Parts: sequence; structure tokens; C-alpha cells
Amino acid sequence: MTRKYDWERHLQGFAFHTLGAAALFFVAAPPNLALAAVERGRTDDPKEGSEYGKGGYERAGGLGRFSLGANFGAGMFDPKGPKDFQSGLAFGIDGGYWLDDWVVGEASFAFVTKANRFDTLVGPRFRLVMEPIALNIGLKAGLSVDSDNTAFAVAPSVGAEFTIGDHVVLGLNYLAVLPVHEEMVRVNRLFLSVGYRF
Repeated sequence: MTRKYDWERHLQGFAFHTLGAAALFFVAAPPNLALAAVERGRTDDPKEGSEYGKGGYERAGGLGRFSLGANFGAGMFDPKGPKDFQSGLAFGIDGGYWLDDWVVGEASFAFVTKANRFDTLVGPRFRLVMEPIALNIGLKAGLSVDSDNTAFAVAPSVGAEFTIGDHVVLGLNYLAVLPVHEEMVRVNRLFLSVGYRF
């Protein structure tokens, strides 16, 4: 008898391993990246006294105010209580408008398998920038839709991210989507995101 290939279970395993590797990267990489950033920015010529020892010239123009991104990870929920814990794949897209490096307005759309849930959310995200890493917290609101119900939802988030080069932003984030509906479950999303600023 031929066994049916459980592609979703294998993709979930891949998602959790990827998230674990990303978490290790976020823990281990900041000191080395910070040192590299300082070394690249140095201006050591004594003739340039105004810049000596101050980390070099500021990049002209800065980063763009708009961003587009995609994310991939796991969505965890317990429809019948803690003993009925389940998880599915979660993936989505988002767009942002950067008012400044410390505050971003975002709109996002995501789907969680098994929960068969679509979430459309809008709200701000606040960043504490410590180059090359930034920590962030956010609060979004919008609509959650599953096969039976539609409800208003709020979604607090927390995460960390790196800006790589001039445009690419790599992030590791946790988001809890809380529908205001007694028949819809809370979904906890843990995901890796990749965005591009322009």
C-alpha cells in the first residue's frame, strides 16, 4: 500500500527548523555585524580631521520610505483548549510606509493553513534602532476570516530585524491575532520576513 506524502507536515518541519536557525542568527550575529559596520565606515586619514574616528561619512539619501515584503513560518492555535494544540503553515505579504526609521505604518495579509484563516491587518510598528539590529513592537487591527466566521481582530507583535546593505530587511517576528468573536480562536504566528525598502 502506497503511503500518501504528507507535504504539509514536512513543510512545517522545514518552517520550524528555518525559524530556529534564524533565531540563532539573530542571537549570534549582532556583535560581528556591528564590528564590520564600524570598520567599513572608518575614515582614518588625519588630513580629514573633521571625520577622524567618527565612523566615516553618512550615507547620502538614506533608505526609501516604502517597503514590500513576504513572510513564512508557523501558525499555532488550540481550537478546543490547551490539550488540542495544533499548528499549520503561515505565509503572507505586507507593505509599509516609513515615517521615520523608528516608526512604520504597515498593511499585511496572511493565511494560516489548518485554521483555514485569512487575516488582513493594518497598524503601526515602532522600532528601537541599534545598528545593525532593530527591535520592534507593533499593534495592528483588521479582519479575520475563516470558513464559518468573519470578525474584527487586534494583533500585537514583537520582533527583531537586520538591515542588510541599503535596501533588504530580514526579520524574525511573533504576532498574536486575537479575533473579537467567541467561535474564532487566537492564532499565534512565528515567522521569518524578508522586505525591500525603496
